[in-house]
Amino acid sequence: MGQITRCEEKAHEEDKYGLIVSADDPQLFDKLSHGAKEGLRVLVTHTERATSNLQILQIFVTPASSPGQSHSVQPDHPDFRLIMSTSLPVQTLIHEIHTSFLEEVQMIDLSPSTSEVQDLFLTELMQTVCLELWTLHRQIQTKKQTLQHELFQNKVSLMDYVMHASTPLLQDPDFLPHVCMCQSVSLELETEIKELSQEIDRHKALMADFYRIAELATALYNALQDMARLSPCYLFTLHGFLLTLRSALALESPDVSFHRVMESTTVISEITHRIVSHVFSQYKPRLFKSHSTLFRLLVSVAVIVHNEGCPEVERVTFLRGLSNWMSSEHFLSPSAQSVPELPSWIQTSARDDIFLLERIEPFCGLVSSLVNSSKLWREYLHFPSSTVIGPVPCQSHSHLSTMQRAILWKTLCPHWLAAVEEDLTACAQRHLLHSYPGDPPMSSVEMISSLLSKNQGPVVVRLPDKNEEVPVSIHPLHLINQIAQCQVDNKGVKLSVISFGSGCHRNAVLLALDSAVQNGHWLVLNNCHLLDCWDVRVVSKLTQVVYSTTKDLETDGGLLNAASTGRFVHPQFRLWLITKSDRTHSVPVAVRIRALHLVCDSSWDLKDELWSSVKQTLPFSSHEDTVNTRCAVLHSVLQQRQTFKHLGQAQLYLWTQEDLLALIDAHHRITKHCSDPTGALEYIAGRLVYGSHVSDHEDLAAVQSVIRACLRDPSTLWGRGKDILSNILNFTGRFEAGGLLKDLRHCIQCITSSTDPFILGFSPGMASELVKLKSHRLSILLHQSQNIYVDVRGDNSLLMQPQELPDYRTAWERLLTLQDMLRKMDIGMGMESASLGPLRCFFQTERERLDALVSSLLLDSFQPVKYNMTSSTTAYLTSSALSRLETQAEQLRSYLWEESSSIKPCVYRLAAFLNPRGFLAALIRDAVRIQDKDISLYCLNFKVNLSFSNTN
Repeated sequence: MGQITRCEEKAHEEDKYGLIVSADDPQLFDKLSHGAKEGLRVLVTHTERATSNLQILQIFVTPASSPGQSHSVQPDHPDFRLIMSTSLPVQTLIHEIHTSFLEEVQMIDLSPSTSEVQDLFLTELMQTVCLELWTLHRQIQTKKQTLQHELFQNKVSLMDYVMHASTPLLQDPDFLPHVCMCQSVSLELETEIKELSQEIDRHKALMADFYRIAELATALYNALQDMARLSPCYLFTLHGFLLTLRSALALESPDVSFHRVMESTTVISEITHRIVSHVFSQYKPRLFKSHSTLFRLLVSVAVIVHNEGCPEVERVTFLRGLSNWMSSEHFLSPSAQSVPELPSWIQTSARDDIFLLERIEPFCGLVSSLVNSSKLWREYLHFPSSTVIGPVPCQSHSHLSTMQRAILWKTLCPHWLAAVEEDLTACAQRHLLHSYPGDPPMSSVEMISSLLSKNQGPVVVRLPDKNEEVPVSIHPLHLINQIAQCQVDNKGVKLSVISFGSGCHRNAVLLALDSAVQNGHWLVLNNCHLLDCWDVRVVSKLTQVVYSTTKDLETDGGLLNAASTGRFVHPQFRLWLITKSDRTHSVPVAVRIRALHLVCDSSWDLKDELWSSVKQTLPFSSHEDTVNTRCAVLHSVLQQRQTFKHLGQAQLYLWTQEDLLALIDAHHRITKHCSDPTGALEYIAGRLVYGSHVSDHEDLAAVQSVIRACLRDPSTLWGRGKDILSNILNFTGRFEAGGLLKDLRHCIQCITSSTDPFILGFSPGMASELVKLKSHRLSILLHQSQNIYVDVRGDNSLLMQPQELPDYRTAWERLLTLQDMLRKMDIGMGMESASLGPLRCFFQTERERLDALVSSLLLDSFQPVKYNMTSSTTAYLTSSALSRLETQAEQLRSYLWEESSSIKPCVYRLAAFLNPRGFLAALIRDAVRIQDKDISLYCLNFKVNLSFSNTN
């Protein structure tokens, strides 16, 4: 039956189009030429699979008068039409096809609207949870539409009678009876339609909770689309989200009876929790750690809006700010009274937004309240605070809802946005966990294994780009190997790895692909970002493997070599590709669009890091020995201390899971041979394993202090309340039947603040600095996610309209000169980082980051894609931005004392640094090193001078 249906659909398409051809057809050009001469409507399907350059098609769409085009292939027939289709999203398509080609074609986006997406989610939800009600509802809707059509036809028949009457109507004896009959039929149909409408309304009342869940699912899907704007490597398709939704509904979702839908509030809460937690866990391995806070914020906002029924204007105001609503009807008319002066403790940058905020109805009287109750407001808006948790203490605005309080905090205290995010997340979790317990934590291996069971296509693993400061804690090959060991009932899958340099190694890749497809191995193509170009035959073979089904392989003898003709693709076969996140085109687009996209990054927070480390040590653990658990805590704390970046230490260090395993191995080897195994393990950890990475003396002392606290009996300073790490350090638990793992999981879940500096061994005063740093980054990411035209590097001024772009040749030469200057700077430094002070190390890090940014601009803006499509510029580099980069490099060179090493600058310009906060932290550490005093005695006294001149 299915084959007949496909044949009918194909026949229908052939009736509509004179010629249908796939973009990867080797005879594509000849077929298009034939269609152009015959005047056919030609449909080119799967444009993303094109193995030849799309510029071949440009001669069929570019006017003949265009220079450089061959007139002999221009379509002479006026009826010739060329239609191309692709499943690529519009934003991806723009970056895959050159603008010169796109300018000549008309683009039609057939992706569903928000309402259509919501209807799709509602259908999935109802068919899974309450099929009886949904079936009846659809039957009644269909019957109503049929009756409405009959009513329309009845009226049409009466008009036809009138229009075609051969005698005057008043003299026609059949006219009145015909009118009476039509009227009677209409009344009966209208009565029945009314009854059906009432029944539909009753069903909608019964389905009200399901409509709200569908709205929440749509909000989560839209949140993922917002996240996709942060990186060109993110691709979150509707099809993939539907699969995630279906798997969430299949997780212990009971069938709700039609007669007790309204009584099943517990079931509705459980379904809501399942959807949110499953979406979060399934997309967590696909997002970089630097974007994790924004994802939590967007999900929390969606949950709070769902549970508290917040209007859309409040959600948009919080996410996009007040400037988007200045002309909105939601604003009240401005007051005619004089504007009072706000208290001095309110930031100058927030004052205009406060006056705008007062014009929104729930915030009426905000300005006068701030003036009259200044002390109370100042105490409320002071950090640390519960921010959005609990009512506003001022009586005038104690009615504000959670989202309204979030808007208030974001407007008045934008530097505490990260604290608002944490409290919104806590509020969302309370909504979800009110009637259902939370899911246990999962390690990266567990989460990715779960994803693989639901996705059969290739897997693309992306590493953070060079601009990411925190190093990755696990190598992707090691991660893939761990995942492979968990497959096929923990028997494992064989890995075959091919690491690329500049060449593609055609023969090696084709032979390895053939073997892996036949024998069910995993083929890993490593370092795809280093390729100069993909071999066309390799791309063609990869595309065929990715898009072919088992039946296709039986009949497609050209897929594999002659010896393997007709063989199946082994069900355990999997293709992996490892590349960098800033090299989007390093994976062929035909493979990329069908792939599961993962990231290889550090754990999101202390809970994730602890759970992953504990799972690593479990095979070596015993009931009597708790040292392995202590080593896991040590490794997790050291990793998460790097979240503070240069606020907490001079440099960032590449500690990986291999360090943890090396420490545990050393422990088991020395235990029986040392009188003081704990002291020996401290020495090994502090000098040989973790300490060997550390080049800064102050950092080394801090690392050794943390090691001492973790490996010996911990003090009560390891946390407060539920945050006490000593519970885990001293944990023994039940080792039998998985009891140890279960009890450790409970202890880890009890940690309420994963980034509290107190629990990581820092002083409590670090909390506010960390929140400010996180708030600044979160604000940038939030702005980027809500505005598609913002550059992902966080520098909006790098983007301008095409007419404002500099000459490409000039820009290219200036960037090369700048890159050469930065490389010479590196040579001129002439000292190892171990002998450099904090300031010198910071300048070196700035030089490396600036060099990485320039290299990225050279590659992104000027290097063409080498395989199947021509490149378009991913970001427009402006002349002013280029000049600013050159100025930063010149100033950085002067700070490195290359021209006169005996003269030390006494004035530094913060605008010259990509990380100005890091400079301030390095300045303090340099003073501590020179004067040999405690760092807690130092603080920064600074003043910001407002100037409208161009002088510095």
